[in-house]
Amino acid sequence: MSNFEINTLEELQRLWDGKNADVAKLINETLAAQTNANPRLKAFRDFVEQHAYGMGERSFLAMWEIILEEVYRTSPRKFWPVLMEIGVHRGQILAAWRMIEPLSHIIGLSPFDGAEMGDMRDYRQDLTELFKQFDLIEPDVLIHGYSDAPNIIQWFQEQYKVNQTLDVLYIDGGHSYETTKNDIEVYSPYVIPGGFLVIDDSANRFAYPWGYFPGISSVSKAVDHCLPPGIPDPQWEHIGAVVHNRIWRKKF
Repeated sequence: MSNFEINTLEELQRLWDGKNADVAKLINETLAAQTNANPRLKAFRDFVEQHAYGMGERSFLAMWEIILEEVYRTSPRKFWPVLMEIGVHRGQILAAWRMIEPLSHIIGLSPFDGAEMGDMRDYRQDLTELFKQFDLIEPDVLIHGYSDAPNIIQWFQEQYKVNQTLDVLYIDGGHSYETTKNDIEVYSPYVIPGGFLVIDDSANRFAYPWGYFPGISSVSKAVDHCLPPGIPDPQWEHIGAVVHNRIWRKKF
């Protein structure tokens, strides 16, 4: 077994190459192995897969370890970084964040149902059960609604401050072009300088091995119309991608 590891965002950024499918495979397999090397993260991901508590890749958990380590190292709020997910599903990412960085303030914005997917489950109850399963403190704020609803946007803008709120914003909500573009334009300004934006299902422009899922074309198109390298933007630096999760950092 290879001893190769990716332990920092700098290492990931230096290695990543959107034109080389073999590099994409190396990143995914390396981070998946690092997830498996952490007994608690491995048990968590095994449970998620066995009980359909989320989608995505096993490598994403190690990716979040690296991102949150960088947040802890550089954020002015070392002990209470603010992490927000749009599109919570059954709670996998929020629970992983709590597991990796217990001293964090976690926000979830979601309708907490699967109506759009033809699934009538109560995702809010599923989230509670997942957190109980791993003895985790539940998220600090759960916002019930759609991210593009005028009342939700108004409430968020009244509660939080631009450029001062979020250390991490993870967008995995509605997958239409319009909703993705709205989520970027409305919520990304709340990321603090030095903070991170991660968007799921958004890497269709890059090279991947056969069988890899690069994303959804409508999401990728919206992202490429809003963020570098699709367009120049002095605020954001594109770090790279782990399969269909892409990572940006707001410049200091």
